[in-house]
Amino acid sequence: MLPTVLIADESRGTRQLLTRHLRAMGWQTIEASDGLETLDRLTERDADFAIVDMSLRLLSTPEVVTVLRRSPKYRDLPVVAMGAATPRALEALIALGIDDFFVKPFSADFLMERLRRFAPKTNVRVRETKALGAGPPPADGVALVVDADAQFRDFAAKVLAARYRVVEAASGVAALRACGGQRPAVVLAGFDTGLLGPPMLAEHFAKRPDTAKTAVVLVRSPSEDLPPPGMFTAVVNKTFVIEDFERQFARAMGRSLVDGSPALMEVRQAVEAATQQALGMMAGCDVHVAGRESAADLSLWAWTDISIAEESVTVRMALRSDERGAMSIAAGLLGMSADDLAPEDGLAALGELVNVIAGRVKSTACRPGRTLTFDIPQLAGTDAPAPIGNAEVCLLFEPTDSRFRLGVEVGIAGDLRAVDPGKAA
Repeated sequence: MLPTVLIADESRGTRQLLTRHLRAMGWQTIEASDGLETLDRLTERDADFAIVDMSLRLLSTPEVVTVLRRSPKYRDLPVVAMGAATPRALEALIALGIDDFFVKPFSADFLMERLRRFAPKTNVRVRETKALGAGPPPADGVALVVDADAQFRDFAAKVLAARYRVVEAASGVAALRACGGQRPAVVLAGFDTGLLGPPMLAEHFAKRPDTAKTAVVLVRSPSEDLPPPGMFTAVVNKTFVIEDFERQFARAMGRSLVDGSPALMEVRQAVEAATQQALGMMAGCDVHVAGRESAADLSLWAWTDISIAEESVTVRMALRSDERGAMSIAAGLLGMSADDLAPEDGLAALGELVNVIAGRVKSTACRPGRTLTFDIPQLAGTDAPAPIGNAEVCLLFEPTDSRFRLGVEVGIAGDLRAVDPGKAA
C-alpha cells in the first residue's frame, strides 16, 4: 500500500503542486484547507506523513501540532511545516514537535530532496545512535552533537544524518563515554555541556594524536560572548532554520582556518566597541547594546567590506536603521534639527558612520604583518535586498533617550583573492 501524505494549506494551487510532486514520487495524498479540516481528514483516513502551512486558519498550526502530539495514534506522525515564520514562532513549533521546516516558494528538486529525507519509507524519525560501533558510518564519518538542549540535539542530528552517523550526548562526560576509543570527524558543542565544557572538550580532542584532526565547532547563541581566537575550529550561531544551519556548517567545515583565525575574531570583537564609541560621538549621547539579534524591521542599510589580505577573507559589516533613526543620527552629526534634513541626509549619515567604525576597527585589529583594507561604504533603501544573508554577529544599539535604534551585523562576505588597489586604506 502506498504511503499517504496529508497536505494542509489554504492555497489550492499549493496543494495541487504538492500533490503532483508527491504522486510522482509514489505517494498518495489527502488535502485540507484549514486546521479544523486537517483534523477531520485525519479522523476519516490514516496518514503516514503531514505537510502543513505555518498559517492555518480556524485552528492554528501550533494548535494542530499540539493535538497531534497528544494523540496516541499520531504523536509520532512526521510533520513538516512550510511557509514564512519568525524565529520565535519557528522555535515554538519545533518545541511542539515538528520534524522539519521549509519556506515558499520551492523548486520541485528541492521539495523532492527534502521530503525524501523524511519519507515514511525511509524511516523519517531519526533516532539517536547509542555507540559508535553500531552500523557502518556514512562517507563523512561520525558527528558528535553535545548540548544539554535536547531540542537542538534532535534538530542538528536530523540535518547531519544525511552526511554523518550522528551520536548525541547531553554533556561532555557523556560525549567522551559514547566515543570510547574511536575518533569522530566533527564535534558540534553547545555552551551548556556540564562540567566538561566546550573548551575542555576541544583541548581533549586536540592533544590526542588520534583525534588531533577532529573539527570542534562551537554553537553559540547571539547573547553569548565569542571565545578566544584559535580555541575552536569554527564558531556557528545556534539556529533552528535548516537552510541557515546547513550554510553555516558547510562554511565552518570548509573554512575552518579562516573562522578560527585571530584576525577574523579580532575584527568581530572590535566592531561592538567601535560602534558604541562612534555612535555615541555622532549622536551626542551615551548608547548601549539593547539586544543581540537581527533587527528585521530596520530597512535602511549602509555597509562596507573589510578585507584581511593575509587570511584571504572579506568581512562584511552592515548598519541598519529606519528613516527616523537615520535622520536622528544625521541631526547629531550635522548639529541641525531633524526637521531641516531630507531623507537622503539620513542615509548619508549611516554611510559616514560606517566609515568611522571601519576606521576604528582597522586601528584596533591591525597588527604587524596584517593588512586590513575597507571599501567605500555602500547604501541601500527600503526596497533593496539585505547585504548580509547570514550574519554571525548581530547587535542592536539604542541611546539612553531611546530616540533611535541602530542594528549592526557582521558576516563573511566572501574570499579575497587579490586586494583591490582602489580600496580605501
